[in-house]
Amino acid sequence: VRSRGLGDVYKRQEIFVLNKLEGMKYAEIAEMMNLSENTVRNHIALAVKKLQKLLKDHPLLFLFLIS
Repeated sequence: VRSRGLGDVYKRQEIFVLNKLEGMKYAEIAEMMNLSENTVRNHIALAVKKLQKLLKDHPLLFLFLIS
């Protein structure tokens, strides 16, 4: 999924929060947001990559956020 602007960034953030912090499954998020499961999976993967870059000097915080 290529970023197409600020809307995608906010969507990616919302998807990440729903999955990692609220414990929703990909299928639940996909249905709720009218997306495919693959799109949800891609948004989460991109969010994790971005967090990994931002938190490269704080590996324990990164692991905490993605677990």
